[in-house]
Amino acid sequence: FSQNYGDHFKKVADSLYFMSDFSKSSFYYEKAMDYFLAESNWVKYFKCSSFIGFNYCEMGNLDKAEKYITDAINKSYKINNEENLQSADLITILGIVYDLKGNYDKALFNYNQSLKTLLKLSSGNNSDIAGLYNNIGLSYINKGDFELAESYIRKSLDVNFNFAEIDSEKLGDCYNNLGIIFWSTEEYNKSLSFFEKSLAVRKTIYSYNHPSISVLYNNMGLIYKALNNYRNAIEHYTLSLNLRIEKLGMNHPDLIQN
Repeated sequence: FSQNYGDHFKKVADSLYFMSDFSKSSFYYEKAMDYFLAESNWVKYFKCSSFIGFNYCEMGNLDKAEKYITDAINKSYKINNEENLQSADLITILGIVYDLKGNYDKALFNYNQSLKTLLKLSSGNNSDIAGLYNNIGLSYINKGDFELAESYIRKSLDVNFNFAEIDSEKLGDCYNNLGIIFWSTEEYNKSLSFFEKSLAVRKTIYSYNHPSISVLYNNMGLIYKALNNYRNAIEHYTLSLNLRIEKLGMNHPDLIQN
């Protein structure tokens, strides 16, 4: 009975995440964790921990995310006393934290450590494996190795398309990252095509003002500017800015800085 309450709170937390209410989402993940702890349901307990860490990333609290996830990884090892899928998930989130901090070598180390565990303990056609290939690709984008980045992101797509049910969130991320690659290599029409694909996918799963939507509008604005289509560039910059103002408020540091 108590586990049903945990599942209920987790579903609420998941919904709040997709509505971009990251603080409330973490609150309900923590409530769910209390019930999963009482049941010793470590799979769901540490899954909630992963999402809380990711919420800290979304809110820009990277130091807090790093500490929270590192503590959760240590706790996972103490409980399981060996490699496990829950620790692999947490290590992936830690890689994301390092990516966002600009420490791409540390990010790649964590992604590869997690990938090694997943390949050892789970099926090769696994949604988390698809996500890791994409994350590794993104790190190589940030390091400027676009050829290697593209190879990993296309690996992610291959794994994703082997699912009976495609993971739309990871599919949208792959399309976005391919768009970034082709923008970086000045293949602007290819880039725009992948950004449009990513936008179409993300609109089906996120609220209209989710940060990933506003980022895509900004990316598309950059492409239109590069193509000297200034009217469409301004239109997409404005869409991005308005969504960010609505979500963050006029006085948010990111908006003031930009």
